[in-house]
Amino acid sequence: MTTSLTMKNLILALCGFLVLATPLAATAQQFGDFTYTTSGSAITITGYNGPSGEVTIPSTINGLPVTRIGDYVFNSVYYSLTAITIPDSVTSIGVGAFSPCYALRSLALPTNLTSIGDSAFQGCGSLGSVTIPGTLTNIGSSVFKILRKPDQRHDPRGRHPPGG
Repeated sequence: MTTSLTMKNLILALCGFLVLATPLAATAQQFGDFTYTTSGSAITITGYNGPSGEVTIPSTINGLPVTRIGDYVFNSVYYSLTAITIPDSVTSIGVGAFSPCYALRSLALPTNLTSIGDSAFQGCGSLGSVTIPGTLTNIGSSVFKILRKPDQRHDPRGRHPPGG
């Protein structure tokens, strides 16, 4: 009986440890027009639901640095985002983060950027020039690939601009 009770206690203790040791999934939170997640001591921007035109990404949220722009963040303003200011705290830009922001004309990549995901700026044909920082060590495929011109009213995901 004692061995059985001890074994049950051991199993319960191990199960409790596993529950406590398992990291909790990041929960999306809102800061102004941005949706974000917190991972340890850093913030990842995961969505944008604000007005188009010129957008400035915050360098900190609730005292934590914004270090990553997640995948496909700016899809909701892909025909009307004209300028983006990315703080130097950002070290990583995710897959398709600005794709296909046809109207994006102004972009300054942060000086601490180390990684740009696949197709991050694909379709951003209005960009004049972009300076790549010396800190960049990982660049995905088709990052600055130009698709069709915006006046052709086509998007690779099957969406069409207003009036298109």
